Amino acid sequence: MIVDDKGIEMVFSHGHSQLDWSGFTKYRETRNSFQLFTSPERMALWIPKRVMSAAQIEELRGILKTRLTAATDGF
Repeated sequence: MIVDDKGIEMVFSHGHSQLDWSGFTKYRETRNSFQLFTSPERMALWIPKRVMSAAQIEELRGILKTRLTAATDGF
């Protein structure tokens, strides 16, 4: 998974997927993951923190804060 200013790219053994930031509406951070939404009712991407280092978590948190709005409890 590559996260940058353009969006999120996921590379698989048989292809890849590019998701631009404009396709996401909000994000939520939980104790164990980051959840990115494409609409209020639909979670599009779940990123588990267990696969990331502390530095990667901080970097992703910073990118999400600049690119998306954090979800509220009533989301």
